Amino acid sequence: MLNEKTNTNTATKRTTVNAAVIGAVAYFFQRFTGTELDMTDPLILVGLPIIIGVGYRASRYLAARFPALAVVLFGDAATPDYSDK
Repeated sequence: MLNEKTNTNTATKRTTVNAAVIGAVAYFFQRFTGTELDMTDPLILVGLPIIIGVGYRASRYLAARFPALAVVLFGDAATPDYSDK
């Protein structure tokens, strides 16, 4: 039971921090390119989950390749362990 709670907390923290990092990247992209995203545009509504998915996979790759980045990209270097113990 304790392991499940710890894994859930770790997963929640990692997801929240990674979403914030992807959001910050999108924000700075808009700021530096002078573009503005209209969140009611159907293309944005369809493309946003794709962008988040690609950003997440890129974050996982970078964290595996450069372990020090895991804390920046996910807030925690530890990954949840869902194996039966």
